[in-house]
Amino acid sequence: MYPAHDTLMHYSAIVGSTLCTFSFLLMHFVPTKTYDKFSALLKWGRLLDSIVPFLLGIVCQAQAVPTLNATVCNGLCYRLGSPLCSKMALFVSMAIANVIVFIYSITALMRYNVLVREKKFSYLTLFDKIILSFVLFIGPIIILGSTQGCYLLDFDTIPADEFDVQEIKKYLSPDYYLFPIRMGLQANYFTYCIAADLFIVLTVFVIEVAAYFVPIELSLRKAIKEAQTETVQKIRNSINYLRFLNLIPIMFALVPTFIPMTMNYFRIPGVTQIFTDNAYGM
Repeated sequence: MYPAHDTLMHYSAIVGSTLCTFSFLLMHFVPTKTYDKFSALLKWGRLLDSIVPFLLGIVCQAQAVPTLNATVCNGLCYRLGSPLCSKMALFVSMAIANVIVFIYSITALMRYNVLVREKKFSYLTLFDKIILSFVLFIGPIIILGSTQGCYLLDFDTIPADEFDVQEIKKYLSPDYYLFPIRMGLQANYFTYCIAADLFIVLTVFVIEVAAYFVPIELSLRKAIKEAQTETVQKIRNSINYLRFLNLIPIMFALVPTFIPMTMNYFRIPGVTQIFTDNAYGM
């Protein structure tokens, strides 16, 4: 790999994990006067948020190979000589990501219950239970149950009938582990599990925005018309805050995840090849 990316990822992970841990400790030992169920979920969410950058940026230091549908790792696990450690760090990170989406969804549902349904924040319909169970239980089970389909690739384990051997040898190096994701006719159950989990996460996010956040914003807009002058700005700030909550995961999670995967899957030439050649000095 090239040093600039590794260095940036390593120190970014340290900063991200430290800030999330500090936020958790601050919310735990210095709770606000209005500490409630919302605050509790946000607090424990920060603890989970701190684990993901630690695993991805320090423990396995994973990054995708553009054009190859593979992940390479050269972090702490590599230095310990344990490919299993790298693989499990990747899978645990993906499983935790599902739980983070669950927390994000349940906080949206709580707001929806209070502002739109006008019920207790803990109210759940059958539809809510099904949606939340998918991202909290089914998604992580699918991910953790597919670990055997993910294998370490080296010169001795290149399946010549499944990969372009010359292409893949360019990325084989004693400096990191390489875990391929087989696509197309070579796809295995690991590939399908990854795709299924991404579909679950994306679907839950879209449903959450359409079913919870949009009605919440419409309810707040309606409240603006009925509110007194001094309250209007507070409601508008709440609307902007909700939009910001949706923009963050879109910009920093969904877009960076799905665009490269789509380009790799459909083998879109040009940009990905240029990036790969420059990154690996080819």
